[in-house]
Formats: sequence, structure tokens, C-alpha cells
Amino acid sequence: MTFFEPHRYRYLWVATDADEYELPVAVCDSQKELADVLGVSVGFVSQAVNGYHDKHFAYNIYKIKK
Repeated sequence: MTFFEPHRYRYLWVATDADEYELPVAVCDSQKELADVLGVSVGFVSQAVNGYHDKHFAYNIYKIKK
């Protein structure tokens, strides 16, 4: 019998540099964890994923389905 980890984390939250190379800065399992790493609020991360953040922010934020 195998035991599976619950589907708690279905997405990867990725922050990349906002330059032409887009190198990853942080890869996290949760939105809150990424917000803590970047020093911003969870709401800001949510807005950034939806394209509503300031274009002068130092990172691009993506939500990637596992």
C-alpha cells in the first residue's frame, strides 16, 4: 500500500528577475511562502500573478501548475 501526500500544493509560485533573462529568484510551494521571501503581502503576489502590479517591480511572478 502506498501513501500519497495530500494535494495541498498544486502550484509552484515562481519569482523571476524582470530583465530579459528572467532568471528564477525564488520558487515556493505556497503563495504565502513566496510573499514572505519577497517581503511583500499575499495580496500583492495575487495581484502580480493577475497582471495588476506596478510594472517597475523588480520581479515577475508566475503561478505554475504542477
